[in-house]
Amino acid sequence: MQGGIVGRLGATSIAAVSIANTIFPLVSVGVYGTANASALIIGNAVGEGDIDKVKQYTKRLQFIFLGMGICTGLLLFFAKDYLLLLYHVSAETLVKARSLMTVLSITVIGTAYQMSTLTGIVRSGGATHFVLINDIIFVWVIKVNRYDWIKKLTKEFNPAET
Repeated sequence: MQGGIVGRLGATSIAAVSIANTIFPLVSVGVYGTANASALIIGNAVGEGDIDKVKQYTKRLQFIFLGMGICTGLLLFFAKDYLLLLYHVSAETLVKARSLMTVLSITVIGTAYQMSTLTGIVRSGGATHFVLINDIIFVWVIKVNRYDWIKKLTKEFNPAET
């Protein structure tokens, strides 16, 4: 779906999104590792039946998730200009890629917390149904239904239609 929307914005936008989508996972791999490691930690504590330990780990891990998000965001924000030197593209594409990576450097903070909490704490704690309902609502009900609005927004303007 993202490709269809970005494709309407032109070649420079497609190139900028491709650059950002290549660099972002390389920088944010630590966030995904933290989420998976926390799932093991919480799963072991739940398996032991030690609820106090689960609560203690949960509180600490949430600060770690937030710290990982902030560190990842700062890394991406300060490294983006150097990483973009690896690409030989137009100045317009670089400006768009830089803007996208700036936005990603901010949103990764929330992503690191939300994704790690859902996969690392909630799912491994046994509430897989909550994660399922959360994903259904926010991915399929809210995100997918925005498509028509975005399609209209990115549609080429035709003066004859007005």
